[in-house]
Amino acid sequence: MSKRDGSEPQCAPKQKRRKTAHASGDSDSSEDETDPVSTQSMVENSLVEATLLSQKEEPMPGVIRRIALHNFMCHNHLDVKLGSHVNFIVGRNGSGKSAVITALVVGLGGKAGITGRGRAIKNFIKTGKRDAWVEICLNNKGKDSYRHDLYGDKIIIKRKFSIDGGSSYSVHSESGQHISARRDELMHITDHFNIQVDNPVSILNQDTSRNFLNSKSAGDKFKFFMRATQLEQMSQDYGEVHRHMQCTWQDIDCKKQTLCKMNKEVKVWQSKFKNLAALSELKVKVTKLKNEMAWALVVQKERGMKPLEKTIKNEEAALPQYIKKKDQAKKEQEEWEIRLKDLEQRVMDCSKAVRDLQPLLEARHKDVTHAKQSLTPILNQLKAIDREMRSARAECKQCEERIEELRNIASRDYDADRQKREEQIARLEKNHDEALSKLRVTEHELSQYASNVARGRTEMAALETQLKAKSNKQREVRMSLQTLQAAKNDRLQRFGAWMPAVITQINACKKQFHKIPLGPLGAKFELKNSKWALAMESCLKGLVSSFVCHDHHDSKLLEDIFNRNCPRGRRPTIITSAFSSKVHDVSRNRVRSKDFPCVLDVIKCKDPVVINTLIDQRSIENVLLIEDANEARNVMMRNPPQNAKECFTIEGDQAFCRPTFRYYSSDKTTVRFLMADVQAQIELLQIEEGQIQDELDELMQQKTAKQAEITKNNQLEKGCQTQINRTKENVSRLKFEIRELQSVEDPAPIDVTTLEEEVNEYNKKIEELQTQRHSILKEKAEGEKKLSETKANLEQIETEIRDKSDDGIPLQEEIRQSQTELETARNSCRHYAGKLKEQEKKIQDAKRRLEAYKKDVETDRAKALQICEPIATQRLPDDLETEINQIQHRVIEEEKEQGNEQEITDTFKLKKDTYERIKREVRQLYNFLEKLEEVMQKRQIAYTKMRKTIANRTKYYFLMQMYHRAFTGKMNFDFDKETLDILVNPGKDLTGAGLKSKGRSEGSKDALEGCDLKSLSGGERSFSTVCFILSLWEAMESPFRCLDEFDVFMDMVNRSISMDMMIEAANAHSNMQFVFLTPQDMSSVRKIHKCKIFRMPDPERDDRQKTLSFTQQGTQ
Repeated sequence: MSKRDGSEPQCAPKQKRRKTAHASGDSDSSEDETDPVSTQSMVENSLVEATLLSQKEEPMPGVIRRIALHNFMCHNHLDVKLGSHVNFIVGRNGSGKSAVITALVVGLGGKAGITGRGRAIKNFIKTGKRDAWVEICLNNKGKDSYRHDLYGDKIIIKRKFSIDGGSSYSVHSESGQHISARRDELMHITDHFNIQVDNPVSILNQDTSRNFLNSKSAGDKFKFFMRATQLEQMSQDYGEVHRHMQCTWQDIDCKKQTLCKMNKEVKVWQSKFKNLAALSELKVKVTKLKNEMAWALVVQKERGMKPLEKTIKNEEAALPQYIKKKDQAKKEQEEWEIRLKDLEQRVMDCSKAVRDLQPLLEARHKDVTHAKQSLTPILNQLKAIDREMRSARAECKQCEERIEELRNIASRDYDADRQKREEQIARLEKNHDEALSKLRVTEHELSQYASNVARGRTEMAALETQLKAKSNKQREVRMSLQTLQAAKNDRLQRFGAWMPAVITQINACKKQFHKIPLGPLGAKFELKNSKWALAMESCLKGLVSSFVCHDHHDSKLLEDIFNRNCPRGRRPTIITSAFSSKVHDVSRNRVRSKDFPCVLDVIKCKDPVVINTLIDQRSIENVLLIEDANEARNVMMRNPPQNAKECFTIEGDQAFCRPTFRYYSSDKTTVRFLMADVQAQIELLQIEEGQIQDELDELMQQKTAKQAEITKNNQLEKGCQTQINRTKENVSRLKFEIRELQSVEDPAPIDVTTLEEEVNEYNKKIEELQTQRHSILKEKAEGEKKLSETKANLEQIETEIRDKSDDGIPLQEEIRQSQTELETARNSCRHYAGKLKEQEKKIQDAKRRLEAYKKDVETDRAKALQICEPIATQRLPDDLETEINQIQHRVIEEEKEQGNEQEITDTFKLKKDTYERIKREVRQLYNFLEKLEEVMQKRQIAYTKMRKTIANRTKYYFLMQMYHRAFTGKMNFDFDKETLDILVNPGKDLTGAGLKSKGRSEGSKDALEGCDLKSLSGGERSFSTVCFILSLWEAMESPFRCLDEFDVFMDMVNRSISMDMMIEAANAHSNMQFVFLTPQDMSSVRKIHKCKIFRMPDPERDDRQKTLSFTQQGTQ
């Protein structure tokens, strides 16, 4: 039963299947008769052609290339590389051969139970190890490859599992790229390659071989056939449908009985309904009065429009006056604007005249500059000559004075001058020391002020940090306060403003969930004592706001809802755990203490799913609650109760028990999710907010004072720096004066003759300079004359420009006055425009009120029209209401006597609708079951035909396999009794090969029709069993066949014959893979194409890694 119809290459086995299908289609209707084989030559030609063509085929996609085990069963590590065709895995008992087949089943997604080696996957982990893995490499090369562009020529499947029962899959491509971790992808791969790990045709383990193939019971062989062809699963599915149909027929019978009772109740209420006609007239009158009252209200409201219309008329009458004043103010504004433009134009004309004279002014300035530049060198020469003359005269005078001084030097005393200089030097040094001392004091004060400024800035930074922290704390408190105020009437608001929207979305999509998720968990339970709220939040942490789902499908849907509604970074955690209706039994493992409760004891919750989730995720049965922190330390450090792992105090502190005792203080001070009294928490937060605000105000005052102090120190620092600079200048001046006085020496005798010669030279130089000065003075007079002329021209232009500018000054004054008047006119215009807009707005508002009132009237009229046609009435609504109340009171009194009309009517309608609905449902169910029975009959016919086709196909291939040893036989299927009888008639040429039948004569009737397997010898029965397996191989398609010790009960002769048949079948299908596990030595097996023999090491129980040695036979 291939799942890849028409996808495999056109090879010999497929041609053989086409012939088989043709033969089965022409068979008669009896399922217990064997279709005859036309001729012996057809079989021979078919086998020869299949053998020749199969040698050219490539391995099928899905063939196993490699199996690797790690910590699996008895293997530390085992890596088996299989050939593409025939593989023998041989070894002694206990060497781990069956572990390879078990790993193949488990690695390809099979359950532990179908391997016959254990009930749970964790049982396959080697003793003493924590985890294990199985890796399988499948061939993905060929026309029928699976997503070859993604995986390449290989598909690598790895399954990991641990001692705690966890298991995971990982699918990789040929290059090692991780493709998927989902089991669904593995199922797609096995379905595509038609790999059925639970089908004994694909993988035949020891238990299946022992229970079915070696059994002589016809019923066991029939079960094996049904299981191998998957007809058993189809039969069970159809049986389940029939059981559901029977239950539905029973429901229909029950509803038919209920319909009789409901019909009687409908008749009783129908009689009550007919007895209520007496009150109809009064109610009709009440209806008419209500209709009249509706139109009376409309008429009353229409009268209320007249005051509004009058108000609009009065306001519109006052509108022209405002328009007139606005136009007048606008006219004045335009006049002043015209006058202002005229004045500005006149000013612009004056400015233009000034600008026209500007180039001439610049030319005159250039002339003056040029004259000054020409005069400057002459003046500089004159000044140089004057300086030289003054210098020469001064030097001459000094020489003359020096000569006079030297002539009188004999009579002068220099001791008094020296003493006076020393006194002056002493006084200056004293002043110098005082200045240095003052400088040092001022520098010390400067360093003090600088350090005060630095310290103030550091303190200012600390204050700003505190302000920022307090502001953040205030913002958090305000957010918590807003959340709690919003959560007064809705507990879900505590978990976030978006949480009610999430719950609404979950309820809206509840039909899409397998089971509605539960959450947030903190909203699903209450505390028996609210004092433990802070401890509980410290213990559960994120679990308080988490959600729990039944399976991964529900988890995906819930995740989509979170993505649409939850803000970024605040999405709750999703826990996936199957829902259970019972609370976990933790009586054996829970903490045992008489003095202190555990977390499980203080939770009040009726939902077992919530309790189980908290037990699984947080182990709340092992967490104690101790009020006092010191007592918690003593208990957990010295004498922890049995099974206690940790504890929490009432302040939320956490302590772990010895021998690794640890204690952690909680940073939480307030309860957020689990508080019992929200108002009390709000009051506490309001008090805390006030305290934080007071602290902020105090910090701001400190910051202001500190800023003033820093400013003052900065000013003092600058003053000190100025004083230091002045003091340094004074010190430098004093040093200079001291050095000058110290450098004065007593004069030595000087020769007067030399000085007299110098005086003569100076006099000659002065005369020469006077001659030069006289010539330069003439040039200076000419330059000054030219400069005076250019200055006169410049002053003339400047006067003209000044006159033009003076003409614009009065215009500027007029412009300022005009701008003032214009601004006044504009203000008046804006004022009256605003008044006009206010008046128009009043009118528009009145019109809107009138329109709204009219709409209300029209609405009331429309409502009245919906009630009835217009009624001309002059009555007041109050009078009508009084009359209606009187009549309704009378109706109530009558209903007390006869019963409530609406109640009777509603009950009668409800009973009648329910009766009609159930009647309709019964009729629909009846029609559905009739159609379902018709469909199931067609499916049963199709199932019977398919079962017959598969049986005939198996019969055909069984005869072909029997023909290999000149046997004849017959397979009788009895699907009613669920038996499969195999009759075999051994050939004459096999009696010498050890296959001689026991207790039969060759000419007997049994020899002609065939014998049951019970009467055959061991060799004949083994040969027949092998033919049966090979016929199922041909009837069912799979990329590989695995047989585990199928020959364990055979002798050497039977094993040799069976093995030859297996090898011959393998040769006929060279594109398929065959794996045989046997404890026997296969060295004597005849050599075939593409055969590998793997020899398992002798069984050892140590931790050394094992590698398989293998030999490969070539083609004979």
